[in-house]
Amino acid sequence: MMGARRAGKTSTLSGLYSILNSDALKSYLSVKDITPDRAAITSLLELRSSIQETLEKKEGKIVLMGSKRNEAFIDYTFEISVPGSEGSLRITFTDANGEYYANGDIHNEDIKRKIDQYDIFVIAVDTPYLMEMYNRNNTLCTFAVGEAYNQIDTIHTLLTDIDDNDGKNAKLVFFVPIKCEYWANHGRINEVTARVEKVYKTPIKALCAYENIEVVILPVQTIGSVEFDTHREAKVLSNEKVQGLRCSPWDSQRLILENGDLYTPIVEDIIQNDVDAKIEGFPLIRPNSWFKVVSNQYAPHNCDQLAYYILQFALTKSLVLKRQLQGKERKKSWWHIPLAIALFATGMGWFAAGVLAYHFISKRLGNIDVDKLQETITAIKDKGLWKTSEDGIKVLNKGLLP
Repeated sequence: MMGARRAGKTSTLSGLYSILNSDALKSYLSVKDITPDRAAITSLLELRSSIQETLEKKEGKIVLMGSKRNEAFIDYTFEISVPGSEGSLRITFTDANGEYYANGDIHNEDIKRKIDQYDIFVIAVDTPYLMEMYNRNNTLCTFAVGEAYNQIDTIHTLLTDIDDNDGKNAKLVFFVPIKCEYWANHGRINEVTARVEKVYKTPIKALCAYENIEVVILPVQTIGSVEFDTHREAKVLSNEKVQGLRCSPWDSQRLILENGDLYTPIVEDIIQNDVDAKIEGFPLIRPNSWFKVVSNQYAPHNCDQLAYYILQFALTKSLVLKRQLQGKERKKSWWHIPLAIALFATGMGWFAAGVLAYHFISKRLGNIDVDKLQETITAIKDKGLWKTSEDGIKVLNKGLLP
């Protein structure tokens, strides 16, 4: 994964897991968390619980969402199967600390090696910074800040290493705007999609030149119940009771604290710039993104679309591999061919998803019943659950899509 810290990867994964386990989808897909690292499972459950608690306690308030960040790679493994059939497909989603990818060229060679190995890439885009960088009235989120926070130049450079090997090795690339609830709820989600196309036009044009690279813009609401409100200066408050409490100026006399409370400082208080607001690799300071809690219901939206596209790609590419192997009269079972998916994410808060960012690391495709999987995907399409041209979703290049 590449990009700034707090990329929103874990919250997207939480939304994805929640939706796939919903009553509406249980008859199509069965998803089991088989993560061997119990700490990782705990962190995912704690995140889901923390989000729900915030929604219930802070409805109507303007708050900062989440400050936790990972200090290392965390793997989550899900087992996906079709009810009533044998076999399963295991996907490992890897969540990483963003600092590793946000320091110029230090780790570029490592990332390039990963790009050579993987088939699917997710570029998670922080929507408030993407949209506000063009707002001339927002003096805190300048174009330079928005571009740096989303690591746009770094992404462009790294995506140039992706190709389809003359059509022989298909790829799937998602551009995933997250934290887009405000625009979605106000009928402006297509503006977000258009902005992604504009800002990332150079790498998009290069990727779409390949016949077998599927390129999709897929806006995701990982919570669904919070809307971007405004950018404010990033400060921290310290006194006898608290240390480094995130906050921002509210007016000439008061601060707004991360929990949404308004506070009038006293003489003993120490108010400083938030050192964590420095954008890694740049001499720039990002503002705090404040969000209004508009509902107490946890309602992730379109996280499931990410899964549908991944499963369709996995199925189609697997069938291609099967035909290739049969043509060469190989004895090795076709489903033992590793199908690697890398999901790269850039710069946003953990709650936002930050499709969400995670990756499917060279795990075996598994022994899932391919015919049943095809039937399931077809049923999902026929039911109208899979979207290709609504909610801001736009397929820019079909690749292996039927």
